[in-house]
Amino acid sequence: MDTFPVVKRKDIAKHGHYRTQQTILEIHDALAESMQSGHPYQTFLDPPPAGPACCHSPREGTAIFGVAKPAQPA
Repeated sequence: MDTFPVVKRKDIAKHGHYRTQQTILEIHDALAESMQSGHPYQTFLDPPPAGPACCHSPREGTAIFGVAKPAQPA
């Protein structure tokens, strides 16, 4: 968590504590709890992250989800 000292410094200056670290740890704990309980995880993020269906179509020859899409012959 100390990889981004600028974020840490600005969080502490603005919020009085390292808010980014606290948020990450809260999300981690909530994910772990949902895995143990079997209940679906409900994100704290607002707006929530978008699913892959909301993204642009992949460009020719680029990888999507780790699988390269071959370029179409011209």
